Amino acid sequence: LDGNPLPPEVSAAAQSGLEELLRLLRLLQDEGTPIREAKLVFVGEGKVGKSSLLAAMRGDAFIDGRDTTHGVEIKQVMVGPDGAAWQLNGWDFGGQPEYRPTHQMFFTAPAVYLVVWNPRLGPQLSQVEEWIEMIQLRAGVDVRVHVVATHADTGQRSAGIDEDGLRERFGDMIVDFHHVGSGSGVGIAGLKAAIAATVERTMPQAARLYPASWLRLREAINAGGRPYLPYAGYQALAAEHGLTPTSARSLAITSNVLGHWIYDADDSNLSELVIFKPDWLSVAISFVLDDPATRECAGILAHRRVGDLWNNPSRPADQHYPGVLHAVFLYLMEKFAISYRIAVGPGEEPQSLVAQLVGSVRPDLSDVWEGYGQGLDELVHVCSIVDSDGQPRPLTGVMYQLIVRLHQFSLGRRDHERSRHWQTGIVVDNDYHGRALITVDRARIIVRVRAVYPQFFAVQLTDEIRDQVTAFWQGVDVRIMVPCLTCTSDKPTLFDQEQLRDDRRIGNKEVFCRRCRTPQRIDDLLLRTATSERDDNRLVRVIEEVLTPSFGQIMARVDHNAATVTAAVARGNADIIERVDDLGVELLRAISQAEQGYREFVLSVEESRDGPRLFTAELLEPSLLRPGWTHQRVRVTLWCEHSRLRVRDLNPDGPDGEYTLTVPRDWLVAAAPWLRAAATVLRAVLPMAAAGLDLAAPDVKAWQSTVSTQLDRAAASLDAIGDATAGDRSGMDLEPIGRGGRVELDRGTIQALRHLVAEADPSFAGLRRVASGHSVMWVHPDYLDKYSPPLPEIPTD
Repeated sequence: LDGNPLPPEVSAAAQSGLEELLRLLRLLQDEGTPIREAKLVFVGEGKVGKSSLLAAMRGDAFIDGRDTTHGVEIKQVMVGPDGAAWQLNGWDFGGQPEYRPTHQMFFTAPAVYLVVWNPRLGPQLSQVEEWIEMIQLRAGVDVRVHVVATHADTGQRSAGIDEDGLRERFGDMIVDFHHVGSGSGVGIAGLKAAIAATVERTMPQAARLYPASWLRLREAINAGGRPYLPYAGYQALAAEHGLTPTSARSLAITSNVLGHWIYDADDSNLSELVIFKPDWLSVAISFVLDDPATRECAGILAHRRVGDLWNNPSRPADQHYPGVLHAVFLYLMEKFAISYRIAVGPGEEPQSLVAQLVGSVRPDLSDVWEGYGQGLDELVHVCSIVDSDGQPRPLTGVMYQLIVRLHQFSLGRRDHERSRHWQTGIVVDNDYHGRALITVDRARIIVRVRAVYPQFFAVQLTDEIRDQVTAFWQGVDVRIMVPCLTCTSDKPTLFDQEQLRDDRRIGNKEVFCRRCRTPQRIDDLLLRTATSERDDNRLVRVIEEVLTPSFGQIMARVDHNAATVTAAVARGNADIIERVDDLGVELLRAISQAEQGYREFVLSVEESRDGPRLFTAELLEPSLLRPGWTHQRVRVTLWCEHSRLRVRDLNPDGPDGEYTLTVPRDWLVAAAPWLRAAATVLRAVLPMAAAGLDLAAPDVKAWQSTVSTQLDRAAASLDAIGDATAGDRSGMDLEPIGRGGRVELDRGTIQALRHLVAEADPSFAGLRRVASGHSVMWVHPDYLDKYSPPLPEIPTD
């Protein structure tokens, strides 16, 4: 499906998993009805005439001095000739700067965008180029843009805009330039005809089949004007219009992916509610962003005040929000990385921090950074944000998102008064893994970490940054750069981490710094990064030499080190920190590599919506492997992707997540490298997984021994497949983990295993699908609160 101009509903269903895709295709086959529909987005600075332009295109009366748009409004526009007209859903976004980080959530493809500007202000003050770049970074290069100058009926011309320069920079994204007058109607007909031609020519998916029952329900919801319904009420309404419960759920899931509705089947706080007007939510958020009291408090929003903001009697009726939704809206703001709940003391009322309203001035950091960790190692990573051509690309609102995403590391996670964050930076802390200063300088995010072993926290932070950036913005990459070790200037030469690794693989040992004119040993540069040696053999050696022999002693040492270092940091006693023994440091190094290996391994299986992806398998009859064998019995074990524990460890009285299956030879040969890698990686993270068990030290040691033996047995039995297929190579070559790098598993192979397990146990032993950042994980119910915390508390007395 990748890379095809799919209808938006088909693409959304595919993102939601194979089952959702198949359900939609069956509906289209059974009741598909033709529609001609697309998305039209109006963007630009405040007061340039976006709302008046939308009204003129709809044929509404012109209103002189129209009120400023709060958030976003959605209204339909018809373009094109009778009999072949297109229905466009026009999204009119408020242009105030404070709305931009929020509005980017709704910039999607496929769509036609109108970048509206006022010739009186000129293209620079109207920020035409900046708006097109924002569209490109969020929605990608496949959308189409019409640049529209307003106020043609005042005689103001748009000769000052550099049309050739914009076309050269943005290429096919730019369709044409227009000059219109919304009051007189000048140029409106031509603009509508040009938009219709753009849809006809560049959006083949806009003319498509759509399930008739879905269409009936959508029309009924639009006609009724309901902004939301409890899920039970939505299901009842859907049944009235001929939808089965399964079809109603599919429509809600698909509409959520497309941004038309808000519904999250994987979140217990949102699965009982369907919000039909995302613009309704956007307006509610705008009231928070515009609130003088919240601004004066540098973004601190007292939950008690949301009733005043969202049920203000002075506002129109359609801008009132029932109290039952207030906690949900606060929760959605957290999900969209707009705010987070801050720590409050006993008896204090709940509050949230709205990240984009934090102060612009860097606070005093003398106590939390300049004076912190004297004598500790400091490591610097520079996350360079570049486009596909390698050019730097600053991102609007990236620090606001990081303040929310990294709040679990905030200095104020226990006492908000200790927080240190501002519009271009934040100080974060991970206890004995160190402390970091993160700042944004245009297209660079600089991460400075101080710790006994700073690589662990540095990789953790750069992974979070890369994930946030690449998941939210399109067409950009995050390159991790490391500074020259001998440059003395404020701007040392930066070396690309991946390029250094590539150079090392082909035998180069040094690179030359042109700034300080000194050769740099690649190993020295890479040792300043946590994944300096992506050497699985070294990882296994550290695990065997450090973690395995005396597990109980090591876990006690970890506890001792954690308490000692935390206490030392609290007292500012650098001497105690420096005396952390070699075993503790080596343990942290092993944990760092094991955690990174686990993350990379699990994420190598992209498709996780239809079922779990973390399995191990052991051959039950390896002696039967012989040329010509067709099937083999295996014992498949299911693991929780959060805790890295076997389901049987978490379900003492329930389903154990172990299944005896008979699998075809071709499947087993294809899956064997991945299954063996799973056993190796899970064995590596056993000590960290053990921390989640509520057992005494001797019992933990016995548990680890049992599970380790099981994983070793599984890996060894899968190795036998290589010998059995040595003279029978219809399967893929087998290469153990650690020799050929990352082991990939195609979607079809994992889907086949899920199907076999689902036949034996459709519940997957009780594992639940949850949203984790921008991906999906399958976790045991014991850990659901880590992904779906309770709704925020709102005082009512």
